[in-house]
Amino acid sequence: FTNTTDAILAHTATTDVVKCFNTTGFNNMLDTQYQGIAIDMFVAGDSKLGTSTAIQLATDAGFGACYSIGGNDKFQLLEQFAWFWINLAMFQGQGRNMALKLLHR
Repeated sequence: FTNTTDAILAHTATTDVVKCFNTTGFNNMLDTQYQGIAIDMFVAGDSKLGTSTAIQLATDAGFGACYSIGGNDKFQLLEQFAWFWINLAMFQGQGRNMALKLLHR
């Protein structure tokens, strides 16, 4: 398998599997606010039920938005995005108290 979500899909009897909540640290899940601004979350997966459930869970948990980045073909991209956060936090010395936010102009 090239990613964990494909492995889960291959070993379960459902197609309602999506990838979400892997692009930030646990501390940010406990407190989604930075100076009064809610951070964002991202989800990928073909399942409409799984995607809508993940988006609802993310917004209920206090995330500002939860953006769908595509279907199952984007699982690997979302895993790489998680490694981007890990790289910044752990290897580049930013620490865990940082998060990502999609901004529009």
